[in-house]
Amino acid sequence: MTPLHRALNAHDADLKAAVVAFQAAHGLTTDGIAGPKTWAAIWSTFGILPGEACVHKAPRSRTVAWAVQHHSDTSTVAGMVRALNGKKPKSTHFSVDSEGVKRMHLDPVFWVAWHCPGANLEGVGIDAIHRRGQVFTPAQVTATGELHRDLARIFGYPAVVRVGRVRKGKLPGQLGADGQLNPGGAGIYEHGQIQATACPDGFPTAAAVAGKESCCG
Repeated sequence: MTPLHRALNAHDADLKAAVVAFQAAHGLTTDGIAGPKTWAAIWSTFGILPGEACVHKAPRSRTVAWAVQHHSDTSTVAGMVRALNGKKPKSTHFSVDSEGVKRMHLDPVFWVAWHCPGANLEGVGIDAIHRRGQVFTPAQVTATGELHRDLARIFGYPAVVRVGRVRKGKLPGQLGADGQLNPGGAGIYEHGQIQATACPDGFPTAAAVAGKESCCG
């Protein structure tokens, strides 16, 4: 259980009352416990639709400290999910398609996704549906920026693109004693394609987070 999850279930009368009120407004059991159904409703208030689940996952045990931006190298959300749910242990939390539709494939409050070697335990993976050589549409860039900013607010890390693109499947930084990567600061990073190859079209993460409708061909 993450600190965020624990906080929402803490013995704080005002906070519990807020959770109960939210549950009542969304037709949920009013127990004051922010479980998966309550969080699904919370995500819906940010315009995030439920997507087909990724099967490769692990229980969340660390606080989220960064988001990692990927491109899928697939043309559709279904194609991305099929690729990730294959034999290789790969997964992502969110996808944003070319029309700007945001979907959740794993809830980052409860689950770790396998999207960036060494940086998974404290990360959220976001995948832009895009095959190399295609154009990132303004709608996709805008929606991705909204998602990054919302996640930063929810989990409390800065909505700042800290570094350029990640190379060879690794974020810049130092490995800790537990083998997990400290990427050099909380924030937003680029990883390229989720299979660890860089996107030749250069997803405009910084422009997205800044709120600029910019796209690359």
